[in-house]
Amino acid sequence: MRGRTSKPLRLSSVPVAGLSVVISRVERSAGTTRWRVRLHWSWERASAAEVVFEAASPEGTVGVGSLSVTPVPPVGVDQVVKVSLMTTLTVLQEGRPRDVDVMVHNVSTMPVAVESVSAAVSPDGRICPWRWASRARDAPPSCARAPSAWSPQPVAPGAVGAFRFRVEALSRSQSGDHEAVFTTRVSFEEAGVQRQAEIVSAHRFSYAVLGESEFLTGVGVPSFLLLPGFLVLMAYRIPARRAAARGVELPALDASAPEFVAVSATLSILAIPVYWAVTWALGSPRTYLQGYGVRDLITVWLASAGIGFTAFALPWAWSRTSADRRTPRTSDDPRTLLRRLARAGGSLVLPQVRFTAESGPERQGFRLAGRPDQPDEVWCVPAILCVIDPAAPAPRVDEVQNALRGSAQELWRVVRGRQDVTLSWAPGVLQHPVKVTTEAITAELVPAPVLRESLPGGQQGP
Repeated sequence: MRGRTSKPLRLSSVPVAGLSVVISRVERSAGTTRWRVRLHWSWERASAAEVVFEAASPEGTVGVGSLSVTPVPPVGVDQVVKVSLMTTLTVLQEGRPRDVDVMVHNVSTMPVAVESVSAAVSPDGRICPWRWASRARDAPPSCARAPSAWSPQPVAPGAVGAFRFRVEALSRSQSGDHEAVFTTRVSFEEAGVQRQAEIVSAHRFSYAVLGESEFLTGVGVPSFLLLPGFLVLMAYRIPARRAAARGVELPALDASAPEFVAVSATLSILAIPVYWAVTWALGSPRTYLQGYGVRDLITVWLASAGIGFTAFALPWAWSRTSADRRTPRTSDDPRTLLRRLARAGGSLVLPQVRFTAESGPERQGFRLAGRPDQPDEVWCVPAILCVIDPAAPAPRVDEVQNALRGSAQELWRVVRGRQDVTLSWAPGVLQHPVKVTTEAITAELVPAPVLRESLPGGQQGP
């Protein structure tokens, strides 16, 4: 615009929607006044506009001019920066961290500043940045000491900025799919305007407990939740098969059978509150339903196996001890044999048999059952003579005689700890308990009392 005045001039513009007009500097020389004007479009506007300028002095308007402005759309962020992820992370396991590299590629001809690169992962994991190692032996920093995001870093045109993150699994995590999210903030200048952008990238991976798949596949269990019950059953069955009676085969355990799944699931459900109670007693209550790790897997494995073995071992030890207390031995005397009969809760009337020994003539004795795990072996014992002290009072004699007609428990109660009753083996070929096989028995005889009263003169009572 042109005009003449000796007074100072002021330049103004007519407002245009979506257009910012800033008159930044005035230069005067040789009677000419120049203004530097900065125009800034809002990016939503897409049509051209005309800006009207007015130069005025205190005396009035000196001149009016116009300027046609055509908006140019901004460059897309993907035309300036491309972000990609490079990693081998597909499955994350406790104790085996993995690295993810965020690659920021400046594909434009203008400098780009990477303001920050941050990352986030599910609460079951931990992620932290660390710089590229200058030497192969350099190790990444611990996530506990690492910063939460990368600091600003410039990326020249055509260059690539690399930002490495380390992903670690916590000691207790939920199995399944997880996602790591990376946020890259960049800034660059376009046509004199400072622009900022934020690019979000995600990487999906799965979490698995170290060794869990191998464990479950090896034992044929479909899920970790069924593992406690399965291990309890197996730990019970393994020693039970070894301790089973000869010739008795236990049915096989089919992990896919409905009965097995039902029992295993029931035991596994009961294991959940038990595990919580144990960890609560140790000061860190938790349940593996909220996540678990290698330590939980090992704990559940050992505890379940221990419970199953104990469930067999305690009754088995009690049964074996009880059987040992009831089963005769070759070294037993008559009083010891009576105590064993009383523990067995049997009668004094026992079946008589004839049997052949390895050497010597055929013998006769009373048959007693052997150990439960030795069904083809029995014990043959001689008759026992009961001698009552002649000096014993009549009530005592009646008590002993009545007990001889009762059970072994009753007779043992009467003679236990008393010296007025003497027990001895009856005369004959058999003078102590003998263990024989059922094949050695040649004849079954009529049952008779194994204890007999010995009367004065050596005669036996009825």
